[in-house]
Amino acid sequence: MVQAPEQFLDRLANLEGKYIGKWSLDDWVVQIQSVYGVNNRYRFGTYLWLQVTNEAGQLAESVRRGRVVEALDENLVNLFGWLCSFVGKYLYESEDTLKQDPISILLRTNGTADILPGLPSYAKWILYKYPRVCCTCGYEFCVCSAYRDTFERRKEDGPRVEHRNLVASGHDRVLKERTRYKKEKEYNDFVEMPLDSLIEHFISMYSGGHHDMDLWKIVAHFQEEVGEVAHEIVFLSEIAAFEARMHDLSGAIDYASIVSSAFAKEGSPRQFEEGAERLGKGGSAEALAYLRNRSVDTLREELADVFSWICAILGKIGDVLRDVRKEPERRYLFWESLAKRYRPMGSVKVVCFACGRSPCEPSCRVVFFTRKVIRDEVKSSVRTDEIHEERIKAIVSEARPKILGRIEEETLQRLVRDGQIHEAIEEAKRLYAGGRAISDYPLVMLSSVRESDWDTAREVLQRDGRLTPPVCRILAWSYWRLGRLEKAIEVAEGGLRRAEESAEQVELLKLKNSLAYYYADARSEQKADLAFQYSNEAVVGRPGDPKPLDTQGFVHIVFGKSADEIHKGVRLCQEALDLPESDFDLFAKHMQAAAQRLKQLRPTSAAGTAEAGLP
Repeated sequence: MVQAPEQFLDRLANLEGKYIGKWSLDDWVVQIQSVYGVNNRYRFGTYLWLQVTNEAGQLAESVRRGRVVEALDENLVNLFGWLCSFVGKYLYESEDTLKQDPISILLRTNGTADILPGLPSYAKWILYKYPRVCCTCGYEFCVCSAYRDTFERRKEDGPRVEHRNLVASGHDRVLKERTRYKKEKEYNDFVEMPLDSLIEHFISMYSGGHHDMDLWKIVAHFQEEVGEVAHEIVFLSEIAAFEARMHDLSGAIDYASIVSSAFAKEGSPRQFEEGAERLGKGGSAEALAYLRNRSVDTLREELADVFSWICAILGKIGDVLRDVRKEPERRYLFWESLAKRYRPMGSVKVVCFACGRSPCEPSCRVVFFTRKVIRDEVKSSVRTDEIHEERIKAIVSEARPKILGRIEEETLQRLVRDGQIHEAIEEAKRLYAGGRAISDYPLVMLSSVRESDWDTAREVLQRDGRLTPPVCRILAWSYWRLGRLEKAIEVAEGGLRRAEESAEQVELLKLKNSLAYYYADARSEQKADLAFQYSNEAVVGRPGDPKPLDTQGFVHIVFGKSADEIHKGVRLCQEALDLPESDFDLFAKHMQAAAQRLKQLRPTSAAGTAEAGLP
């Protein structure tokens, strides 16, 4: 096992016996690192920051849905844990394990924050950016909201002189306040501040500016800061990749000249031009080191901004809960939410909330994601089953009048009418076994909302030659409505053979009409000729009925070889629509099919013309 830096072990030892409510921000970073560091050493920081980004997205979703308690006790707690994991990785992991990481040990090496005493820490970066005053206006109680447009545009070119002076004076106040914390006592007072005291300090500092901001707007600002951290991680990764590329090309790329060119294109002031000249003399290595160090300093400051906006979110959530609960003041402590998650009842130390171990089990995240996949599959399966059952219920409800009209046994008829389907199936099964209720048995099975019962009815139809064509037609229609076209065709073809044997002319025409439609709906090209034949016979045999006419039109639309045939199908469907008892939903379905067929025939410039004949 790779040994952790001494600083980490010392801080961890100092936490022995310290009350959790008094833990500072840096204490929490150390504790989270003690749990997850053993696994995080095998992950790049980009992975950890993606987790922060993921939690930020879930936080936004909770806020959007009005789930404020969930945002506090789950999303912010998880987010804070991943944030501490990210910081802890670069502060406390051994140098050997960070060699391949683009950020490496840069966050704990020399930087602008080193004007302050003490070892590198998250609280130190925050103090450097926010020396107990707003980092922009320089006041203990931020007044930026009074000049919001000015400070929002402070990084843009061309502000008015008075605006430049306002920004400059704020910068001077920040520098002045920062010098106070070069003294070790003042510095320690800040970095050892209990977490909730630090949070309350930020809430108080920005209370005026955030008072009139909605929670979702604060969350949006926070996500912006998360993105800015990601921007610096990407830039550092790009520098590392570029260095590797230079090495492969044996230094063929002169990056110093690239930097000089960039400065020139930006039209930078003289001091930047001098910097570019200096970098050019130092060569590519110095140029890249300069850019890397600047990015690392920016990364520290952006991480400080992330914490500042977490405090803003916590403050606003407190306001929301206070207003909802009609309480005089904010009544929650963030450390208590963290303790519920990472130090459950009975535990004397921080543990992983998922596996309950410290350090976290190596397989913990894999198990976590596997469980999520299983949960999602179960949810999807349950939802699919629910939708499937609802569709069957709708089909059975629509078919029930036809079913009841054909059931001959009064007992079975009564049970089906009363919704006692299980009892009806058992009674029908008993009667069928005794040679009675031959046609009733499959009809009763069709009254069930379970597709397996329909399949039982299909098996009965296949083996029992005594069953009548109407039963086959009703079952085929039910399968078609459920989207089981193969079963619908199989049952309808069996019913057609029986109708031909029994010479039942009406049922014969109905089954031919149904089969013609099912062939077209299944886009069964090998059955196209039969579909035309059956639909034509049904139209001739059942004049004035919109169903055969509609089927004939659909057959022409699906199997027509030319635009004229498809348009003929459209006209037939329109004629069917004008007749009583026509089905507009089917008409709309057929028009959509016609539009698709016409596009297939004329895929380019004539597509618009092809659709012109459609209603």
